[in-house]
Parts: sequence; C-alpha cells; structure tokens
Amino acid sequence: MSVFFAKNFSVGLNYAKKSFYGALNVCVFGKVKRVVSDNVVVKLLKTKCLLILLYVLEACLLTKTQLKSLNYAVSSSFRKTYNVSSNEIVYSCRCTFNCADVEDILCTRKRKFLQKYCLLDNVVCALCRHEADIELALSSA
Repeated sequence: MSVFFAKNFSVGLNYAKKSFYGALNVCVFGKVKRVVSDNVVVKLLKTKCLLILLYVLEACLLTKTQLKSLNYAVSSSFRKTYNVSSNEIVYSCRCTFNCADVEDILCTRKRKFLQKYCLLDNVVCALCRHEADIELALSSA
C-alpha cells in the first residue's frame, strides 16, 4: 500500500494487487492447482491471498473506484480458477463459496478495528476516540 499526500491523502493499491496476484499465481496456481480440486484453490484464495489484498485497508478511506478495482481482482481469480468469463457465473461461484464483496468484507473488518480502537487505553488513541465512535455509529447504522 502506498500513501500519497497532495491536497488530500490517497491510497495506492498497486502493491497490494501485485502481491495478491503474485501469491495467487505462484503459490496457488503454480504449485497446487494441478493436484487439488477447485474447492481447495478457492479456500486458499480466501484464507491466504485475500488477506494479502486487504491488509490494513480497513484503516484507509477508499473510493468506490478503488473498491471496484479490488473486487475485480477477486472476481478475476474466480474467472481463472473456473475458466469462465461470465460475470453471472463468477457471482454465482462467489456466492456458493461465501466469498463476499470486498466492500462488505472491509466494512466488517473496519467495524472490528474501530471497536478494538475505542477500547484502547492510550493517550494517542484517546485523541481520536470521539471520531472513531462517530464512524462506528455510522457503520452500524
């Protein structure tokens, strides 16, 4: 992840996506794809590769375009696993394997992050606790 500062902070996702595709291609497709079922490949995708893609992003403000880009990365891995091009089939596969939308995953992770943050007994965290409480209330609504 890269953070850029101009007028506003922005988050660059190129490194996260590159690492995700690297883990997927080298570790999953390169080493185990030929000897295991597609179910195992999807399980590895969800438990290993998805964590690489979403690392620390619950603490970042992402645009809709960035969320779509992350979602595309996950969907493209399903396309490659099942050798399909139809978005409907990819959506069906993601539902079958309970692979939620990236926005939903990040929302859940952000809620957990903010709940833990609000419980910290730290001077620095206390400075921003009010904003964390507000954001937590907004995400729960």
